[in-house]
This record gives sequence, structure tokens and C-alpha cells, in this order.
Amino acid sequence: MIERMKLSAGAAVRTACEKRRSIAARVRALRGAGENGQALVEMAVVAPVLLLITFGMCVFGIALNDQLVLTNAVQQGAQVLSISRGVTDPCATVATAVENAAPNLTAASMSWTIIISGTSYSTTTCTAGASLMTSGANGSVQVTYPFSAGFILFGHQSYTLFAKTQEVIQ
Repeated sequence: MIERMKLSAGAAVRTACEKRRSIAARVRALRGAGENGQALVEMAVVAPVLLLITFGMCVFGIALNDQLVLTNAVQQGAQVLSISRGVTDPCATVATAVENAAPNLTAASMSWTIIISGTSYSTTTCTAGASLMTSGANGSVQVTYPFSAGFILFGHQSYTLFAKTQEVIQ
């Protein structure tokens, strides 16, 4: 009989603990103590930062590409200037060479400075510069180009790309 009472008392304690555990398990499930939504919360926190970094890299890549294209075009324009002795309008020849070398840049947005033997011209025509094209003199081509980028958090930013090359006139 005593054995029976011990068994039934043990069973009662066991069932009470099981009920407590099941209630605690239910409460844990209701308040979300598990790891079911953890990945979603982490992604919601990290995704805007990753998208901002990715967008910044794309904008920087576009700006770098425009700078490299502009630098290459100005170098080609300076080389054309160095061999343009005898041309009636060397500035127009240089402008055409630069514009052809940079087809993805808007030619109307470029600001020019062409220097022939120390004389500076701010336009793409300089018929008076033809007389200054002497062998051994210096010729220089400078071009500035506006670059604008819209950043999500920082607003619209404008920058100026610049390239300059100097050559000896042949």
C-alpha cells in the first residue's frame, strides 16, 4: 500500500511538472523566443546598408569610367594638336578629336581651354592660333566635365571631372 502511494505521488508530481513545462513551452512559443524569425530580422537590419554600399560602388564606377574616358580623349586631342601644324583652325581639330574619342560624354557640357605657345583659347575655334603653331612650342589641352550623382541619403551631388595633357608641337 505504501508503495502504491509513493508511485501515485510520484506520478502526480510528474504530471504537474509536465503541465508546467507545457505551459512554459506555450508561453515561449507565443512570445517568439525561438529562432524562427531571426534571419528575417537580421536581413531587415543589414539589407539597407548593403544596398547603400552597392549603390555607392555603382555610382563611383560610373564616375571613374567618365574620368578615364575624359583623360583618354584629352590625351588624343593633345596628340592631334601636336601634329596640327599648318591646319587653319587647330582648336576645331582638337575639339573634334576629343569629341570622337569620348562618344558617351556630352560635348556641349565640356569646358575647353586650349593653350598654344602660351596663348589660351576657351572656345573650340582659334584661327589666330594657327600662326602660333611653331615646331618645338608647347600645346596643351584642358577639359572639364560636370558629373552629377543622386545619392539616396545625401541628396544630389555635383562634381567636376578634369583632364589636362601637354604635348610638344611637331
